[in-house]
Amino acid sequence: MLNGRDEQLAQCCQRRADKITLTGKLPAGLDGAYLRFLEQYRGGKITADCCLYGYEQALEHHRYLEREHPKFSRTVWPVGSAGNGDEWFFARGSNTILYYDHDAGQYDAQHVEDMRISFTEFVELHFQYRELEDYLDRRGALTDVQRQDFVRSVNAIRDGLFEDYPFAPPE
Repeated sequence: MLNGRDEQLAQCCQRRADKITLTGKLPAGLDGAYLRFLEQYRGGKITADCCLYGYEQALEHHRYLEREHPKFSRTVWPVGSAGNGDEWFFARGSNTILYYDHDAGQYDAQHVEDMRISFTEFVELHFQYRELEDYLDRRGALTDVQRQDFVRSVNAIRDGLFEDYPFAPPE
């Protein structure tokens, strides 16, 4: 489903026991990998900066946006939280992941940053950060060469992604 990350998703996300029908309640044109995720999982936490919403959470959050921020709700779809009030969204027109920093102000297009990655790339990015966190927990620190390798692996997803990512890597 997601570049060979299915096994890791199953470890950090709760599998759905029930079958759901996605038709009618989701906007047309959402990323196919994301739709498969919603069908299979109830959501979960890959890292502290990536807590994916399940189907019910995404619908509930979108309904809130429709009530309180209708203009913004027409341009995005909620994907998950990034902790401390920050959030991840899909840009509806492009299906790319957006980052919303709650410190920037109210929900609107001026307060989101387009990460220019797909849902599959978004999941891959956060599993790379998770692996880094696990490594640091076991080993304590990265050498300069290991840090450069990590930066290269993130930038292999999209050139410049390491620099654009809104959170500092763990040390």
